[in-house]
Amino acid sequence: MAENRCYDSDCNDDNCFNPEHYNYICFDPNCEDTHCENPKHYDKKLLKEYQENTDFNAFDHREEIDYD
Repeated sequence: MAENRCYDSDCNDDNCFNPEHYNYICFDPNCEDTHCENPKHYDKKLLKEYQENTDFNAFDHREEIDYD
């Protein structure tokens, strides 16, 4: 299975880092470019590591509803 498969259905590169194939939405949480063209930022491992190492509970604003 491909490690870093891009979103371009015509691309056969299993390790594609072409910004165009990701609609210029990079996976580097520290990048502030709205149209990022840095190919190093298109590694899905960056996103996976960020998700694994970040506590998202700070963004959970759900209220617990007591239906009793």
